[in-house]
Amino acid sequence: MTYTLNHSGVTIADALAAEGISFAHPCGGKGKCGKCRVHAVGALSEPTANERTLCDIAGGWRLSCEAVCLGEVTVTLPDSGSITAAMGKDTHIALDPPLPGRYGAAIDIGTTTIAARRVDLVTGDVLSAATARNPQSAYGADVVSRIEFALNSTAPLTDCIRTALRGLFDAPIDAAVITGNTAMLHFLCGLSTDGMACAPFTPSELFGRTAVIDDLPFGRIYLPPCMSAFVGADITTAILASGMLADESALLVDIGTNGEMALWRDGKLTCASTAAGPAFEGAEISSGVQGIPGAIDSVRWDGEKLTYTTIQSAPPCGICGSGLISAVAALLDSGILDESGYLAEPIEIGDSGITLDPTDIRKLQLAKSAIRAGIDTLAADGDISRFYLAGGFGSYLDIDACIRIGLLPEWVRGKLASIGNAALTGAEMILKNRDCLHRAEELAKSATLLSLEDNERFCELYIENMLFGKETDYD
Repeated sequence: MTYTLNHSGVTIADALAAEGISFAHPCGGKGKCGKCRVHAVGALSEPTANERTLCDIAGGWRLSCEAVCLGEVTVTLPDSGSITAAMGKDTHIALDPPLPGRYGAAIDIGTTTIAARRVDLVTGDVLSAATARNPQSAYGADVVSRIEFALNSTAPLTDCIRTALRGLFDAPIDAAVITGNTAMLHFLCGLSTDGMACAPFTPSELFGRTAVIDDLPFGRIYLPPCMSAFVGADITTAILASGMLADESALLVDIGTNGEMALWRDGKLTCASTAAGPAFEGAEISSGVQGIPGAIDSVRWDGEKLTYTTIQSAPPCGICGSGLISAVAALLDSGILDESGYLAEPIEIGDSGITLDPTDIRKLQLAKSAIRAGIDTLAADGDISRFYLAGGFGSYLDIDACIRIGLLPEWVRGKLASIGNAALTGAEMILKNRDCLHRAEELAKSATLLSLEDNERFCELYIENMLFGKETDYD
């Protein structure tokens, strides 16, 4: 939808609100998540630093929470059908559903969170959205621990995920596209993951097929193709949604318990994964919680003490992944923590009652080193035109803090596009259009897999990146 606004001295977001137009701001209007991007032309303030980082300014995209109207402005809200609208790319998806029925569901089974959208396959409208906690966490915080549990029996993992999916919607679903990492799709289908428990890491299958699961009320289900045991269908659908193959070169990274990444360069697609562990999800952190109200989500050093904010400004109840990253960055700024990560004793974050201990710092070091070593191995000298940060977690990260601790390299500045849950958006694209289904299958077939666990350069970089805030010396 396009609107002409005549306001002066207020942000685009406030101008839209004054016209009765509701628009989501997941980070509370702090300019961090980039999910309130709009296409805007007219009398506007100069782009802020956050906008230059998160938006395609040349393409006319601005953060509605930061761009200030100076007169008449024409604003176009992005098409909810594709998250790539926020990067100024052609996002029109002709409706040509590959599965029969009136109502469809796009579902992403994440290791921590399940996200879904219910879609009218005649109009293309998103009718509702739903999220739920993945109940498989009872059997392990990460993919590897669940695979180990499943050596005894897959049934508990299968039963609980199907129960969770049945509870997502209270309205009819005729067809579904369900994406997720390779292990999640195995558990959904009740397949053995024994081959994924040890080298050479051989899954039972890589999907790319339709199925009917009797105890799921979804009619026919399409399971997008995975690329390997640890580069799943979620990366296939994220690549599809990002539109990254239209770039000269691009790197897509999904930061989570299993850090998955894809490099597009010289007309070739290369994918890899690295086990980061659950620290980014708040799991196994002494005061760690998921991104719930009251979770500390940002920490700063004001020159004298640590200050913090919480989600929805609720009383502090723990610290989530984004808060953990910014807390370590603040501790580095304060001098309390040095680049080695040594912390003499637990430290309280402000007056929150929430503390971090040396073990928490160590777990973040291991996680960030795995992700950064993967980025440096794939991207080499950083000669990349666009860096896509995928996944719901990535939407809430403070990029400055990520660079400060060495999770992301300095060269991502000015190249970053935070694209949220692109895996879910890619699943929705497939649900709406059979050509997108074929494109996803072609992507998976064309990809080259780079094994990191036996890559000498990755192992060197993993050790090197254990230090906080040290830039890689490319050679």
